[in-house]
Amino acid sequence: MLNGSGAGFDITWTNKIGKGATFAEFTLFIDYGFDIRIPWEMKVTVEPKLITQSPLTSALSVHTLDADSGYYVGAGLKPAELLDAQELVIEAGIGIAAKVKVLGATVLGRPMTNPLCRSRWPGR
Repeated sequence: MLNGSGAGFDITWTNKIGKGATFAEFTLFIDYGFDIRIPWEMKVTVEPKLITQSPLTSALSVHTLDADSGYYVGAGLKPAELLDAQELVIEAGIGIAAKVKVLGATVLGRPMTNPLCRSRWPGR
C-alpha cells in the first residue's frame, strides 16, 4: 500500500516589450514542491483457517518498506511521478522563457516547456 501527500506552488511573471508584429516577450517562472510518500505493508493471519467452535487467534503486523521504482509503478504511479523512488522529495526550479518577433517573423521562440535556461534542485 502507498500513502502520501504533496504540495507545490509556482509563480509566473511575463513582460512584453513592443507591440504588433515586432515585440519581445520574456517569462520568468519559479516553482517548488514537496512530496512525502509512505510505502507500507500489512499482514493478517488467522488461525484456524476454518472457523469452528475452537478458539480463534489472529495477528496483525504493519511495517514500512524501502520501496523501489517497481513498487511505485505497481501502486499505480505514472513514470513522471516516480521521483527516483524517494520517500521524501523536495524540489525547486527557476527558468526564463522568451519569444521575439521581428516584422511578424519569429526570431526566438522558447516556451516554458523548452526555456532559455532552467535550473532544478535536485538536478534531473
